[in-house]
Amino acid sequence: MPERVGRVFAAGPPAAILLYTLALDMMLGWPRANSKAEAAFMPKRYATLPELGRLTGRGDTANVEVVLATCPDLLFDYGTTEGGHRDGAGRA
Repeated sequence: MPERVGRVFAAGPPAAILLYTLALDMMLGWPRANSKAEAAFMPKRYATLPELGRLTGRGDTANVEVVLATCPDLLFDYGTTEGGHRDGAGRA
């Protein structure tokens, strides 16, 4: 863990929502682009952060090169630890 964290990659939607709630200035992007309805409830600066894909859950969409290009200090995940999620972490 780095001494200072300033750039955080949210691994999936639950992590992105929690990160937005607690430390939105550290967010590098969203697992998926926000819809117009969702974006209406947040400042444009954060609503228009890039879609970076997801590292966890169904349909992993993040590209390793894209993740590395964001130069994150931390990869952040939050959510369930049941079933496939726990098994996947055990293989990593």
